[in-house]
Amino acid sequence: ELDSGHKFKKRLYWKDDSRRCAVCGEFEDEGYHRFDPDDPYQDFHKYEKSVNEVAYLYERLKGLAVVKLKKDVLNLPEKRYRTVNLDATESLKRAARTMLDSAPNVITGITWLRELSDGFIYRDRKSDEKRPCKHCQSTGKVEEWRDRTDHSRTFKTKDLLDPETLECLEKYETKCSHCNGEGEAFIDIREAREIPCPKEDQLKIDLQACEETGRILVFAGFTGSLDRIARVCKSEGWAVWMCDGRGHRVFDNMGNRINKADAIQYWKDLERNEKVAFVAHPESGGMSLTLTESRMTVFWSNTNKPEYRTQAEDRTHRKGMDENLGCEIVDYVHLNSDQRVIDLLKENRRLELLTLGEFTSGLEL
Repeated sequence: ELDSGHKFKKRLYWKDDSRRCAVCGEFEDEGYHRFDPDDPYQDFHKYEKSVNEVAYLYERLKGLAVVKLKKDVLNLPEKRYRTVNLDATESLKRAARTMLDSAPNVITGITWLRELSDGFIYRDRKSDEKRPCKHCQSTGKVEEWRDRTDHSRTFKTKDLLDPETLECLEKYETKCSHCNGEGEAFIDIREAREIPCPKEDQLKIDLQACEETGRILVFAGFTGSLDRIARVCKSEGWAVWMCDGRGHRVFDNMGNRINKADAIQYWKDLERNEKVAFVAHPESGGMSLTLTESRMTVFWSNTNKPEYRTQAEDRTHRKGMDENLGCEIVDYVHLNSDQRVIDLLKENRRLELLTLGEFTSGLEL
């Protein structure tokens, strides 16, 4: 349940736990395993123990595949995980409830909540500049469908309509709603409107903790979050190496962009560049790079894709790291939506470990 009072839908699965019922996926003392004479509509059934198919996957692949984990070939210290729980104000919780109530669907509402937890809200506005309308290919006209007998019944597409309805439709041309029939439309500009967020103060604390090494990694799931993180780092006297869908960019500690800079060499030059923060989206900067100069990786927020989270953690936890300093992974949790995403990532990681034969690790959450 979220701070706003809304609830996430529960995902039922039982192929990874033999204690669950093979019929409904619930445990033996849950679900419809006990007959209730006062409930004539109850879907009662006898409890049947299921099979942990995920755990058997590793056994079935023996002889066909060899699994080698990083810990089997490298002697590295264990990762240290730390979760920082940050209190949400009552006004922020009220705003979260309002946004979820006005959301057109659940996915949009959850996305808005994650943005709010990160300290901003995306808003679209029209610019003064126009460009050819892509919706109508600059013709100002689009083809739609309508009922032959009732022209008020119109459809933009007929792909999902049943055959009986299709027989009553006719194609017609109408004015494009995107450009109002002009063939050119104003450009939409998305802006991030920032609001006070305790993650900002916590990041300043972690930046101070990393001043001795002069390196830190900070990941976030939104462009608006990355821009805010970069600004905080610059205000604290840190140079910034940004990596997201817009490419690689390097800024000195005064906020000036360094053109034609070799980002990796700039990061590794500890003498001339004393404090550098790597600020990235997990899907852009979470792969391939070796950034062992840092001892701390901060997740301002996460994406829903577990493979990028796992890879992002390993940018510092790899061969060449300082084994005395170790590797610390920090998660910021503001609204409950942050924790829900982390729980989802942990569950996916647990299933992954089960398929690799890591039974003990796979059972630990």
